[in-house]
Amino acid sequence: MPTKRVKGRPKKKSIKAKIHSRIGSKARTQRMGKELKKGDKGVAANFLTRAKVLKKLQLSLKDFRRLCILKGIYPREPSKKPSGKDKTYYHIKDVSFLAHEPLINSFREFKAFMKKIRKAAGRRNISEVRRKEAMAKPTYTLHHLVRERYPRFTDAVRDLDDALCLVHMFAAMPQVFAATGQRVESCKRLVKEWQFYVARSHCLSKVFVSIKGIYFQANIMGLPVTWLAPHQFTTELPPDVDFRIMLTFLEFYEVLLKFVMFKLYTGEDLRYPPVLDNEIEGQDGGLLSVKAQPLMEKPALNGAGAASGGDEEGEQESSNTTDDQVQVTSKAEKRQQAASAARIASLDARMREIAASDTKEMEGGQDAGAGGMFMDDDDDQTIGDSLSVPLEAAFMAQSEEGASILHSQDSEEQRRKRLFKGLRFFLGREVPKHWMEFAILSCGGTVGWDGPGSPFGLNDSGITHQIIDRPVAQSKQPAQHRSRELVQPQWVLDSINAAMRLPSERYKPGAELPPHLSPFVEDTAEGYIPAYREELNSLKAASKLTAYSTITDVSGTAAAADDNAADASEEEDEESDDDDQTYAREVEMEASGVNYTKAQADAATGSDDDVDDDSHGSEDQEAGDEESMEEEAAAGEEQDVVEAMASSSEDDEEDDEEVDAADVLAAPAEPAKPQTEAQELHELSKIMMSKKAKRLYGRMQHGIGKKRETIDRLKAKRKAIESQYDKVPTAKASAAAQKKKQKRAAN
Repeated sequence: MPTKRVKGRPKKKSIKAKIHSRIGSKARTQRMGKELKKGDKGVAANFLTRAKVLKKLQLSLKDFRRLCILKGIYPREPSKKPSGKDKTYYHIKDVSFLAHEPLINSFREFKAFMKKIRKAAGRRNISEVRRKEAMAKPTYTLHHLVRERYPRFTDAVRDLDDALCLVHMFAAMPQVFAATGQRVESCKRLVKEWQFYVARSHCLSKVFVSIKGIYFQANIMGLPVTWLAPHQFTTELPPDVDFRIMLTFLEFYEVLLKFVMFKLYTGEDLRYPPVLDNEIEGQDGGLLSVKAQPLMEKPALNGAGAASGGDEEGEQESSNTTDDQVQVTSKAEKRQQAASAARIASLDARMREIAASDTKEMEGGQDAGAGGMFMDDDDDQTIGDSLSVPLEAAFMAQSEEGASILHSQDSEEQRRKRLFKGLRFFLGREVPKHWMEFAILSCGGTVGWDGPGSPFGLNDSGITHQIIDRPVAQSKQPAQHRSRELVQPQWVLDSINAAMRLPSERYKPGAELPPHLSPFVEDTAEGYIPAYREELNSLKAASKLTAYSTITDVSGTAAAADDNAADASEEEDEESDDDDQTYAREVEMEASGVNYTKAQADAATGSDDDVDDDSHGSEDQEAGDEESMEEEAAAGEEQDVVEAMASSSEDDEEDDEEVDAADVLAAPAEPAKPQTEAQELHELSKIMMSKKAKRLYGRMQHGIGKKRETIDRLKAKRKAIESQYDKVPTAKASAAAQKKKQKRAAN
């Protein structure tokens, strides 16, 4: 029996423990392996907590956050969290990526500089503080970060959405303190430069006004860029928002926007940054204050250019321009003249070839009997096809109707670029000028307003549309203004979204506006199409149809005339041949003693009788066929019934002894509904699903059902509203009918 353990004595070790205790540390490591701590190996070893990262990089939390925002590093969510679920983790590769960033040294230099400033301020040495701040303040740039994060220009364009939203938000903020004031002025300038480029390149595609602000979308190099501009109201800064973090984002986005706009302006052969006219800017001139300069011209460093803060290259260049610029412009004009002369010469050469081919064809047609060579039909067709399109476009473009037809043939983007071309808009005082001016200029229109910076006034005779957001009596309108179209601001937005000028009757001042539909919603994908969307689609289809019919009428006039002439000549030839044959037949019959007119009448009556007989015969035959088919079907059914009864009687005789009471009392089973092949495959696929896949499929079907319920609810609501509107005229009509009856009864 084992001895009982004595209290107070240590527990005896096992034999295995005794063996290992005699082995040294090196031998134990070789035999058992090195003991690993928790989190030193595996997936958990690839992540570090934020405290460990700060200790490794030797940065404060403020500088670390700023560095992560500028570099684009974000926390990760590892599958296993060895230090707890309440910690923030970063990948070890991201940490090593941050450790080699040159901005860390700049942050440390700035920290040392601020120590010196605080020391001098503590001694009340204000002159020393100003001197050091002006001379020894460390600076840094973020250019290398933009190149690092966006190796291609398209990558930067795809990431413009957040940058534009933040810049537009800060441009509408109040100037609370000095740092924010400088940022607000910089953001206003960037917003103006961006809107100027979009308006000049006519790349605006969508506009939508919501409670949050105005949503815009532009196509930049084939990529959609969407941003939100806030309404021009007084902004109250929320106290629970850390604006230091937002200012760090803004610092990077400003550099990104300058990079992108430099590339875009250069693609348009314009200098960046453009010059701002201080005089027009002081009068709230809007986008008219932006003065773009070609790349070949030297920047004019006048008061406006100096105040606009041009780039370093513009400051280094001199303002002495005259002769060099005149020579440059003259060279450009010479190149344009040479190019146009070359195009005209090529057109003349082509016309000579056409004339030569026509003369050859005529000569070949005249010398056909003498063995002349005709021009091939295929060659003639190719020449006609190659010339019909450009010549037709050239002749049609000379008239307004032809220009509108060609305009309708363009794509939706091209139509939107020239949507307001040739129109002059005057904005009322109650209309928001900033974004309305931007939207109209982006589609080729001209804008004026009630103010000193407007290019034209209210009494200008060239105004075609006046935008008013308040009810106006038509009788109070001056006579010289009655030729204008008075519309509400929504007409401009809906026309841009529809890529066509909508009828203005529903957008008159004081009228009940149609719903402002969002162009960012795919109605077909959502499953419900609003009524006004259907109306807009029908308008688009009608405009395309009319344009196509007009094009076909204009282009096919000559071809139709030729075809009609050819058909008329062929019919005349056939008629002449028929007349000759009938005349010869009549002469033969008269010679044999038969009256031609009487014989012709008898033949006509005989043919009618034959036709009647044939029709009656065919009807009798069809009736007989139907009767025979019915008899055969009835006979077949009787035969089937007889066979079924016979088989059932035989079965009854055989199974008469085996009939049980339960079989007699059992109710006949209902016939199963036939399933289609698709339903059977669907059921089989559901049976073969795993448990997880079935659960996911059920959630998908639940979401689809919810979406269907929402669509049905919208349709029912729309139907109820339409029925209410339909009842109003019927009620009025019934009231009018009752009044008429009462009058008749009184009379």
